[in-house]
Amino acid sequence: KSTTSPEATVQLQLFDGLVRLNDESEPEAALAKSWDISDDGREYTFHLRPDLKWSNGEPLTAHDFEYAWKRVLDPEVHADNAYMLYVLENGEAFNTGKAAAEDVGVKAIDEDTLVVTLENPTAYFLKLLASHSYYPVSKKTVEAHENWAANAETIVSNGPYRLLSWKHNGEMDFI
Repeated sequence: KSTTSPEATVQLQLFDGLVRLNDESEPEAALAKSWDISDDGREYTFHLRPDLKWSNGEPLTAHDFEYAWKRVLDPEVHADNAYMLYVLENGEAFNTGKAAAEDVGVKAIDEDTLVVTLENPTAYFLKLLASHSYYPVSKKTVEAHENWAANAETIVSNGPYRLLSWKHNGEMDFI
């Protein structure tokens, strides 16, 4: 659960998403090397860069994005930022218990390809993807450690820095 500016700032150091915003606040490729947008503006197909890795050396795939986004929307998780993913087809319906996870408009069709279907065309969708709400998480790590993101020893990230140590209510050291 990270919804405050300081938490988001830390996540910007530890994680990277499909796109990031450049100096002009325009989306540019990050983990996605490219994407295609359907003529009706509802479907995005993201092609991931090859050989992406988590900080523990394991492969980072399109499945990690699908898992992460559905996890944010999962009503059992109670994510404060779930509303950020309501642009996804059946995102709000899943979050409110009116649809199943498999109905949500995000699907990894292979290790390197993620297909996203929106409820409606959303001109700012690529900018939304730069938000920490859309970062991937490692399913293996989340399932192995209930509070995986609360300690330097258990957090697995994919961004420009790794968390070396964390003195709660004190300092964080990054490498």
